[in-house]
Amino acid sequence: MSMYANIQKLKENPEFENLGKRWSTEDDINLMSSLETNIVTKTCIDYNKLALEFKRTIGSVQERIKLNIYKKLDEENTVDILCEKYNIDIGEMNFFIKRKEYSKAVKAVKKEVAVKKEVAVTNEQLYSLILSYQEDLKDIKKVLKKINKKLSMIEVSE
Repeated sequence: MSMYANIQKLKENPEFENLGKRWSTEDDINLMSSLETNIVTKTCIDYNKLALEFKRTIGSVQERIKLNIYKKLDEENTVDILCEKYNIDIGEMNFFIKRKEYSKAVKAVKKEVAVKKEVAVTNEQLYSLILSYQEDLKDIKKVLKKINKKLSMIEVSE
């Protein structure tokens, strides 16, 4: 069975009805609130309970928690502090952060490539414009030859 077929089968199960759907801001707030209240024990997070509550997979819940922690990182809320607060393995969180940074770098490169493609299109447009100016220059050259001829005729008659 293909991965797509497996996902479709999971979606049919009411326990996973949110599978593949976007997390709402309210879901994020409730998820992090659940971590701060009764779902977390001193030693572990009950991912099964969270997955059932949010009708998502355990992996989805784990990744969303890491994403919410990542969004909270600042000078006061370091990785160490937030991982301890939410009982997340610091190694897993650091790996998540590295993946996010890599993803940002890839997006930046793609954006740069897109800009270069736009420049290429602009260069093609400039080339067309230069070709049209080349025709204009030929016309100007003809007019200048006529003017030079007339000037030379005037010089001869003087």
